[in-house]
Amino acid sequence: MIPRSDGGCTDASIGRSKRLTDRWLGGDLGLYRRLNAGRAGHSGQKWPFDIPGKLVDNPNRLSPKAIPVKSEAKVSKQPRALLKATEIDAMEPQRSVHSLNERAVRLKRSLSEMTGLSQFGFHLITLQPGRESTEYHRHLYEEECIYILSGNGEATIDDQAHEVGPGDFMGFARGGAAHTLSNTGHVPLILIVAGQRLEHDVCDYPRQGKRLYVAGTNEVMVDLSKEDAD
Repeated sequence: MIPRSDGGCTDASIGRSKRLTDRWLGGDLGLYRRLNAGRAGHSGQKWPFDIPGKLVDNPNRLSPKAIPVKSEAKVSKQPRALLKATEIDAMEPQRSVHSLNERAVRLKRSLSEMTGLSQFGFHLITLQPGRESTEYHRHLYEEECIYILSGNGEATIDDQAHEVGPGDFMGFARGGAAHTLSNTGHVPLILIVAGQRLEHDVCDYPRQGKRLYVAGTNEVMVDLSKEDAD
């Protein structure tokens, strides 16, 4: 420092102090203030240049180790429970044809299977024009629901036809009405189908006169009695 006769200091001393600050902090005076907040004035000395805020009296005392280094955020592995939209879009749909209805052809992306769900099914289904979702049926124990994302179609519920479109929802309780869905439009009908996956279930197909018994992975199809069909 080069003192002046009036008790101040020369421009040379100002430049030297600022260079010291730049050396330790890379010119980041805001960081220096935060690191040393509350320490100003302990020696009674002041910086030789006027900078607002609380600063220590001597930048030479600041060790480089005292400057915190911002750690890089750890990138965790994506859990199986999470499917990103880009991954869903990239999934190759599985084409399936119902064993009792050759018009029931659907393209399915099973999000529940991809995330490891075993007791609940959640699927994105696409029906091309003229296709049906399934054979007309009802579950005696499982419950299922349908939410339409885009396109238009016709839902048959308890032998009654209903026009359906985007935003429409259908919920089928256990032992409820028989139902099916068909694409009556000119563009793909895209919907969400969700439902239970019980260990045991019974599914009736009234138009085919059949009943399906399900026990785990075992399935047995039998003829449906006239009383049960009614």
